[in-house]
Formats: sequence, C-alpha cells, structure tokens
Amino acid sequence: MSADAASAADEGAVAVEAPPAVEVEAAVEGPLDTARSSVAEGQLFSRPKAGGVHAGHRYNPGLDGIRAISVIAILLYHGGVTFLPGGFLGVDIFFVLSGYLITSLLLLEHDRTQTLHLKNFWIRRARRLLPALVLMVAGVLVLFPMLDVEWPQSTRGDALAVLFYVSNWWFVLRGESYAQAFEDPSPFQHTWSLAIEEQWYLLLPLALLVLFRSPGGRRVLGWLLAIAALASAGLMAALQSTSDGSRAYYGTDTRLQGLLVGAAFACFAVSPMGRKLLDNAVVAVLGWIGLAGLLVAFVLAAQADPRMYQGGFLLLSVASVLVVASVVGTSKLSPNVLLSWQPLVVVGVLSYGIYLWHWPVYLVLSPERTGIDGVPLLIVRIAFTALVSIASFVIVERPLRIGAPPNSLASPQVAGPIAAAALVAALVGVAVPGVAGIKEESADSVDSLAAVAADRTQGGTGANKILLVGDSNALSLFAAVRDDPGPDVNLSIATRFGCGVVPYTASVEGKPLSPEQPLCTDWAAVREMEIEAAAPSVGVLFAGSWEQYDRWIGGRTVPYTSDAWLEATTADYVQVLREILKYAPRAVVVLNHCHQVPDTGLPAATMFAAGRYPPVLNDAKRVAATNEAAKKAAATLGNKVAVIDPNPFLCKSGYTSELNGVTLRTDGLHLTTAGGKLVWGWLRPQLTATR
Repeated sequence: MSADAASAADEGAVAVEAPPAVEVEAAVEGPLDTARSSVAEGQLFSRPKAGGVHAGHRYNPGLDGIRAISVIAILLYHGGVTFLPGGFLGVDIFFVLSGYLITSLLLLEHDRTQTLHLKNFWIRRARRLLPALVLMVAGVLVLFPMLDVEWPQSTRGDALAVLFYVSNWWFVLRGESYAQAFEDPSPFQHTWSLAIEEQWYLLLPLALLVLFRSPGGRRVLGWLLAIAALASAGLMAALQSTSDGSRAYYGTDTRLQGLLVGAAFACFAVSPMGRKLLDNAVVAVLGWIGLAGLLVAFVLAAQADPRMYQGGFLLLSVASVLVVASVVGTSKLSPNVLLSWQPLVVVGVLSYGIYLWHWPVYLVLSPERTGIDGVPLLIVRIAFTALVSIASFVIVERPLRIGAPPNSLASPQVAGPIAAAALVAALVGVAVPGVAGIKEESADSVDSLAAVAADRTQGGTGANKILLVGDSNALSLFAAVRDDPGPDVNLSIATRFGCGVVPYTASVEGKPLSPEQPLCTDWAAVREMEIEAAAPSVGVLFAGSWEQYDRWIGGRTVPYTSDAWLEATTADYVQVLREILKYAPRAVVVLNHCHQVPDTGLPAATMFAAGRYPPVLNDAKRVAATNEAAKKAAATLGNKVAVIDPNPFLCKSGYTSELNGVTLRTDGLHLTTAGGKLVWGWLRPQLTATR
C-alpha cells in the first residue's frame, strides 16, 4: 500500500509586499468579501481576480493550477494508472507549496507587526483543516459501514492518530509499509502527509520566533532553512539504507525537506532582490523547465527506487520551487497562463477535499464490489470523489473558513452543527467497533500472522523435527497447526513476514518495483543460523509466490520466460537447500500452487509491497515457472531432496476456494486455520515418511 499525498492546505497565494492586516490573513485563507459575494451569487468556485506579486493582490490562480496537477497525479496513481508510476510525487509538490505559502504569510506578518500572533494563526489553520478532516473520519467510521463495508481491526487506532495528526508516526510504529497494506489497506493510510503538514504548522512559527532573533536577517534565515532541507534529505538517504522503508518515507524529519525548500524560497521571494528577480524572463523559462521535470518524474519515477531516497525527493522539490517561482512572478512567459486554466483552478480549489476523500472512496469502490475495473472503474471513483468533495466544500469547508450569508444553505449556522455532529460521530465510531464496521478478531487475520512470525514458537514435542522455510504461505500453514502439529512432530518455522526465501529486486511492466528491503536482506543474512538453531530432521522449502515476479538485474528486466530468470531463481533455491542440508539429513521442496488474489485496483507498487499483485500471483504460467526452478534446484542436489507437488490436491480443477467443505483461503493466497489443518493432514505423512 501505499499510499500515498499531502493536503492542499492553503487557498491562495501570498503577496510579497506587506499588505494591511486584513490582507495578510486573506493571503492564505481567501479574500473574505469576494468569497461571500461569490457564494451569494451561486458562483461556488469563483476566485478574486489575480494580480502580480508587486500589486499586493491576495490570490494567484496559477497556484491552484499547481495543486490541481498534483492531486490529479495522485488520483491517477492510486487508481492504478500504469504510465504514471511517479504520481505519488504530487504529495511532495503540495509540501513545497505549503512551505512557501505558510512561511511567506508568517514573514509578512512579522514584517508588519514585529511579532507572530500564534493563537490566531493556529485557529485559522484549525478552521481550515479540521472540519473537513473530521467529516471524512466520520464518513469512514459511520457512513460507509452502513453500506456493509468492513474495515481492518487497526482502523479505530488509525482514526485516533488521524484526529491527533500523528498518523505518519503511527504507521511507522505499526510497520505500515507492509503488514497493514497486506490484507486490507487502512482507509486512513493517506493521512500521513496531512499529519506532517499539521506538525509543520505547529512547529514552524515557534522556530521562526527563535530564528527572527538571530543576527543576519532574512538572508541568513533562508540559508538556515536550505541547510535544514539538505539535512532532511541526508537523513532520508541514511535511514533508507539501514531500516525499513516506512521510516524514511513516513518520517516527519525525512519528509520536511519539501516544506523546507518551499520555506527557504519564501525567504528569498519576500526580499527586495527576490521581488525584482521573480519578474525576470529567465525565471519564467526555468518554470517551464521545472514543470516539464515534474511531468517527466510522474512518468519515470518509482516509489521503491532507492535513488528517490538518495536525493530524488529533494530534486523534485527544487523543480517544484521553479514552477512556484515562475507563477508568482509577473513575466508573461511563465506557465501561469496554462496553470490558470479555469478547470484546473476549480480542481485546485477542491484539492484538499479531493485528497481527503479519494482514498477511502477508492477502497470502497473496488473491482470486487463494483464488478468493473480499468478505466471505467477509475472514472466512477473520480466522479464519486468529486461529488463528495464538492459537498464537503460547499456545506462545511467554505462556510466555516470564510463565512456565507446567514440565510444560505452553506452558512456557518449550518456548517458548524454539521462539523460538530461529524466529530461526535467520529468519536462514536472510534469507541464502538460495531458502529465503525470493524472486522472481528480472527486467527486468520494478517495481524495474527505477523504475531506468529514475530515469536516463531515451536509446536509439538515429537521426534520428527520439521522445519518450514518459506514466505507467508508457509507461515499461514505453521500458524494453523502450530498448537497441534501431531503426536510425532516438533514443528518450527524460519521466515520473515513480507519476504521471499531470497531477496531480489522485482520488476513489473518493465520497471523495478522494490529494492531489497533491509528486513529481507537481514533475514537472508541470518537464515542459516535459524536453520542451525532448529536442528531439523527434515527441512521443508516452500517455493512461493514472491518468486513469480520478473527480476531487475543489471539495470534491465529479466522476464520469467527467460533462461536468465530460470538460472537466477534456481540458484536462489539451491542456496537455501544447501543451507538446510548443512544441518538436516533430508530436505523437501513443496512446489508452488494456484492462487486467486482479488484485485483492489490499487497501484502495482502498493500491491507488490503487500505481496498481492494479482496479474503475477494469479498467472498459472508463472506458478509453473517457479516450480520448474524449484525442481531443477532439487535435482541439482540429488536424492537428498524430495519434491512434493500440492497441485493435484489443492488445484486439481484449477483454483478453488473450498475443499471437502472447508474454506481454504483468507484472501485467495493465505490458508485459513481450517484450511491449514486440512493441508497439513495431507502433507504431514509425506514429510515424516522422508525421515
């Protein structure tokens, strides 16, 4: 999962010359009088006329155009559009824009008053962000369950983290990069970026109060912010190479780089030199270059590409700043004309609500529920997201932020009670699992598998010491029978949750999907020690679904149909079998078998991170390819390795969800407790016979 974006938190551009007090507030919140008249006239998305940065005008439609491009990229990326693997970078564009806008607002206020009114600033931010957020949380926890939608066990905890704006750290602690996305993605998975922005709004004014007292003025402040951005990027690179990818991706400290780049640019933009240079034609041309760079990144970047963590996100932030700089300038050569196109502006105005609602809407409108997929499903998802976002904007967001005529449906008198009711509903949903449609705790849940993987407690005390070596398929079998593996069996497991038997870089549609995660490379390093500690009489290697992917070797895709793929996969299986035979007199290979993973319509990278990419896992030819490699590996080591094929038992007539009246799978891939017991009853006699 995924995920995936940031909030479009601010509704207008900031003038670089200090305006009167009321204009400073309007710079981000939207001009009050014009907005009120627009609502009264029924022009829901009207904006005041744009003006140059020198004129002290309070709104620039080109910035809404930037927001629109960003949120459109996110919508398409989360919709599984394959030609935009870098659509997740819309988040970082939002970060840069927010960093620029908020910092400019605070700098202008300090120039005018020689202080910062923190209470007023934080109230404005809460008024802008909280009502729509609470409404979305209430909708997820109360409204969607009325449509028979069930959410994962973790959803209530996720909701609390969302409401307190700490969801990014919550997902880091929960290992959201893999385990949570595995079975059911959290409906709040996308809120990590909102949490980072809110933390920025809380900390930035406090930091500026300190920095304003330091000597050197605005120029030194800008340099300090730029250095902090470099430090954030450096920390991301360091953490990506030494820990699970979720820490580098979700961490506030690592993702601040975009916000800091925008903030550093704000220091330049509000200076006399900056005001002069922004109107230069060179800045306009650089804006076009930056915009082209963003579009190229949408097409070429990959979330799992380690280069993104080694300066890629910082480079993207710089390209975003070039676009922002050209838009806030007055040169007629800038991309402002394109970005001020009215349809883009409307999308930009709605972008906060669109971002809030799109992810839970996408999860609810899955291919399984709707019966459609591909482009038709994406159109339905976007249309429904747009309708909900418009309703949120008209009924709640706009009235509470800027007011509306008292007799209007979209008035504070209406929006206030709606927001209060949404808060109550959200809290009830958090407190009462039945209201929120939370799935009951089950031994078949992915959280249970994660717990089993963490402790790996042996089961049974029999003379046959059987060690299962494999991925989560082997783990689901172990979890089902660990408490009672049979009177003659001592059962143990050697695995890492979310890893194949040997780590490698997979490729889908010609692009690398994931580097070798530290969790998996660490497992590869200690696997032999775990096998030795188990001292098995029989070591069982499970050929698994992780090995079905094409491989990324030497900067190119090696397809599963090639001799090079067969050679590499065989070598991996041989390596593990040699480790088993070093400490066990016998080894067994259990071949791969059929799967039928449901398609959620999420991006390939998200599905791969969950080990659940349907076009690969459900491909019978790929299952056969892994089995060919496994059998070849067994033959390489002679008669010490036996081969057991479960396909005649589990897949005699293709994939089936039930066998002998027993439900086999939780998700088309992993065994249920009852299914695991059934499979173990078939497999155990064959394993003990090899002693």
